[in-house]
Amino acid sequence: MAAALTKVSSSVVIVINTGKDANGKDTSKKLNLGAVTTTAAEQDIYDVASAIGNILNYPVQTIQKVDNSLLTNE
Repeated sequence: MAAALTKVSSSVVIVINTGKDANGKDTSKKLNLGAVTTTAAEQDIYDVASAIGNILNYPVQTIQKVDNSLLTNE
């Protein structure tokens, strides 16, 4: 028997740099966007996340795609 992987959901996390704290360390916040189509192309996801980043008040630090999958034994 071999294990099989099935994507069940995807989401995008946009991490924005919100400035510095009292100690001079960088601070950030995460913007979570759920219900991303599991078959969406990475370039399309990046383009949409970048466009969203352009209208935020803070610079985008990173764009992350999070895939949730189900492992089954077949």
